[in-house]
Amino acid sequence: MRNAPFTSAPVAEKIKKFEERTGYELVVAACHASDPYPGALWRGGVLIGLIISALVLHFYNFHPRSLEILLVGACILLAVVLMRVLDLHRFFVLPSEAERETAEKASALFSQFQSTSLGHQASILLFLSLNEHKMHLLIDRDLNAKLTAEDLHEILALLRSHFKKGDFQVGLESAIGVLEEKVLAKAGKNPHPPTLSVEDRIFWLS
Repeated sequence: MRNAPFTSAPVAEKIKKFEERTGYELVVAACHASDPYPGALWRGGVLIGLIISALVLHFYNFHPRSLEILLVGACILLAVVLMRVLDLHRFFVLPSEAERETAEKASALFSQFQSTSLGHQASILLFLSLNEHKMHLLIDRDLNAKLTAEDLHEILALLRSHFKKGDFQVGLESAIGVLEEKVLAKAGKNPHPPTLSVEDRIFWLS
């Protein structure tokens, strides 16, 4: 994937070793954004458009006054188009929007990778949505009975700390390593590894 902040090959090798040692299928998936966020686009467009039109009207008078309304509308539409082209609307995404959309995308993706009818038997999903700076770690019912919420939060906190420093590669590999340690310590090696294997790589979503 172009502009990816980490190299796929080392992570794929880390995933392979994790699965060999634990017997559980791990899927790592990433995307630049989990949703186009049309609400954020218009929210930002209206705000920026109103600011631009206010500045114009501060220095210029329009006659008839109806031209002012047309100016405001034109500024808003121009701001929406520019924000869309320049991908600036992501700065107007609300935290609640980002949390909801990324969680929904992660949940839907995990269901797909757990579907045996599609040839998948994933036990763990690590999902990263880069523009929103959100990450989710989902586990199946078997591991859910053995790993605590604190275990998962600890791994995500480690990942976030590295990502904030820009150490994407180190953070991702370290998180997989800590996940492996916790799975082996609390669940042990899976005595019945899945017969359907997911490809060992980072799945980049459009």
